[in-house]
Amino acid sequence: MCFVQGVVTLEFLGELLQATRMSEAELKIELSLTLFVKGKLSFGKACEMAGIDCLDVPAVVRQPGYITPL
Repeated sequence: MCFVQGVVTLEFLGELLQATRMSEAELKIELSLTLFVKGKLSFGKACEMAGIDCLDVPAVVRQPGYITPL
């Protein structure tokens, strides 16, 4: 990991995206909502970090291939 002005960049992001066959947007949603489920983020912060409206979460988690149970 590399820390630059408070921003964490993950060196393995490209490999992770390739291995999971997810887009960057899908990965942001998956990670943010997983951290919410684990109690590491509030629901509002998870939505903000995922780049989605909190009202859209039910539709997002009903999509085929969604992994994290809510």
